[in-house]
Amino acid sequence: MSENKERQPTIDAWQVIAANADPYRAPELTDVRFRGEVYNYSGIKDGKVMTIPAIKELYMIDDQLYMRDARGTAWVIGLPCPEYEEKFPSALARVKEAATNNK
Repeated sequence: MSENKERQPTIDAWQVIAANADPYRAPELTDVRFRGEVYNYSGIKDGKVMTIPAIKELYMIDDQLYMRDARGTAWVIGLPCPEYEEKFPSALARVKEAATNNK
């Protein structure tokens, strides 16, 4: 992990999941969340798999991808889960593109 990742909550081996399974809600209104291995998060053992509260903001600083969740926590986003990347190739690049388009 980089020095910055060591000080800030980080999610690695992640996948993107939809938060709601409501058939009456438009897909574009569905909250999206990251699920993966969490590091440097107060009270949680490093490596524990958990789902992050809904994504409120994606952004880039230099070439590093970050997100802010519904609770206001800023997260470093690491690499996707290999199985997720295999199923959805270039997942990290697409999330980075979404973050770049948020500007």
